[in-house]
Amino acid sequence: MVIVSYEKKEILLFKNFQMMEKTEIQVFVSCPGDVVAERGIVNKVCEELSARVKDFCNICFVAKDWISFIREIDERPLETVELFKDSNLFIEILWMHFSSKTGKLNSITKKESESGSEEDFLFAYECYKAQKVQEIKIFIKNQGPTKNSYEILQLKKVQNFIEEQSKQGWVYPFFDQSDFELKIIKTAYPLRSSLKKTRNKYTIFHNN
Repeated sequence: MVIVSYEKKEILLFKNFQMMEKTEIQVFVSCPGDVVAERGIVNKVCEELSARVKDFCNICFVAKDWISFIREIDERPLETVELFKDSNLFIEILWMHFSSKTGKLNSITKKESESGSEEDFLFAYECYKAQKVQEIKIFIKNQGPTKNSYEILQLKKVQNFIEEQSKQGWVYPFFDQSDFELKIIKTAYPLRSSLKKTRNKYTIFHNN
């Protein structure tokens, strides 16, 4: 076997190592329309992390969301959890809006879900319990003043959701886009070390 050094990391390569298809670290992003810019940041981070590791490991980071999925199948199949089941990380991003109701029932309360954001979370939570989603994290942007009764109602829904999920330790506040980008990097990058290592693949040892 051969030891190869790369940026303070040592990669142990087996003699019979062969080039294989890249292992995807899949990050699913759910968010209402008022945090679309932050969704773009997740896409950017995944692209940059993939470029960062491409020379020393066979991993790429892939951001997924409903928009890209709808583009492929021309519909939103809210009854299925197929889109979530292979995700390593589910990210919910919220700010002032919780989006609109869709008419679907909350699988826990058996009442109508408050929004598509809540439905996404519940799908991901079911996959998490079945050990098909590795991590769930909810990022909440620093909230500002409301302008009308609609915004007050939306903000109240967001706050109720955040209050409930804070009990699970899944909620992470952020102040601006720079703060958010740093938190996403710190969240996504360590996932590469949690992938199962199998024969003929690499093992990465970190130098402290």
